[in-house]
Amino acid sequence: MVLRQALLDHEFFHVGARGLEERAATGVRGAWDECGRSGMDRPVPGVPSTDMGPLPGGPADGYRVLAARQQEGDGIRQALLYQTHDVLGAAVLLAPDGGGTPGSEPSWRLLETARPPAAAPGGMGAARVLLGITAYPLSTGDDLARVGALLPDLVAGARLGRWQYDGWPTGQGFAVWEIPQDTDPAAAAPPRRRLVVLAPVALERELDAWAWR
Repeated sequence: MVLRQALLDHEFFHVGARGLEERAATGVRGAWDECGRSGMDRPVPGVPSTDMGPLPGGPADGYRVLAARQQEGDGIRQALLYQTHDVLGAAVLLAPDGGGTPGSEPSWRLLETARPPAAAPGGMGAARVLLGITAYPLSTGDDLARVGALLPDLVAGARLGRWQYDGWPTGQGFAVWEIPQDTDPAAAAPPRRRLVVLAPVALERELDAWAWR
């Protein structure tokens, strides 16, 4: 069983010596405006603005948050615009809490239906991470294979395949699987990866901190 299912999206854009190319800047603005239209129109405490403001004029040292916005209600529905070195990222986290009743939270299938994948123009690529916690252990290869066997029934469009048994453990105690995509390797579109990241119940807070900080 996988509880507290949540969805985390990242879109990535390259920041060159003179900033973003025009097409990438259009993509960033479009992605950010779409977050507002979806209901994330309130400020996030501790972040100065929901407005995007001027886009970076070049790479920056370290990591910084440029803007954030959220939809008020149960759980977390937030968007974050950030820069790390020469990458500008637009991230969205959907983590409804189902009113506080265990097992009543929306599933990955419902969350992905509510937020269909849409690559922004000018981007370098994107990653969708399906987050969750599990009561099953994730310590050994057999543990990961046992949990991986459950995933095709939980993830929309995921076919049975070797990927279920190719999960790998992380140093934090989580486990990661990558879901194969039905895309043409020769296509010119930027890559869009789709991952599942699970943590044991005891590491729920650590998973939250890793995914959204």
